[in-house]
Amino acid sequence: MLYSILSLALIVQQPELPPADELPAITVRGSYMDYRLRVGLSGAGVASDLIVSTDPGMNCGDARFDRTPGPYRQCWLRGRRNAPILLTAQRQGEFGRDWTVDWTGCEPRDAGRSCAVAISGEMSVGATFRAL
Repeated sequence: MLYSILSLALIVQQPELPPADELPAITVRGSYMDYRLRVGLSGAGVASDLIVSTDPGMNCGDARFDRTPGPYRQCWLRGRRNAPILLTAQRQGEFGRDWTVDWTGCEPRDAGRSCAVAISGEMSVGATFRAL
């Protein structure tokens, strides 16, 4: 009996809480901080043809070579808005003598072997390998 009276006294002393569906107004401001950059690869003729980046990491190779040993062949990455991304072409042989690459949608660097892009939304970059 004494326990019931004490429990009742504790319940009576608790302030009444508002119903769960009545909350003060909340304002949320924000935007997506990362976007997808897709890489379209063409002219690839061998499994060693790759477009790579390091931060964030990506290894993009022709879909025909998805099952070959080596790095995972993913042709997209997510990056922070306005963060610079450096994409670099890799192929067996010497760049500029045995092969080259043409870029679309980004600024060529390193004599055309790499290209730089700052992600400003959902974007695409194209890379076309050419044997010399």
